Amino acid sequence: MAALASGADQAYIYEEPFTIKDLIDDVDHLRKKMEGNLKRGLLLRNEMANEHYTTDFITNLLQEEGKGVFSARSNVLGHM
Repeated sequence: MAALASGADQAYIYEEPFTIKDLIDDVDHLRKKMEGNLKRGLLLRNEMANEHYTTDFITNLLQEEGKGVFSARSNVLGHM
């Protein structure tokens, strides 16, 4: 629900497994979006979404692959 309410581009949750290909596809989506008129993007990740694809991993992937087009940073809200 948070992803829908916030207008997120993607939400990574435990109930919907994702792969590195999904992450790369999302980077490509953000790159195309940022090269156009929209200059914002939002990805949400549940703390239990994936053991290996952590918030830091995803942030680092976005920072590296978005160079020259967009920047990325993480914000961990904590228990809600």
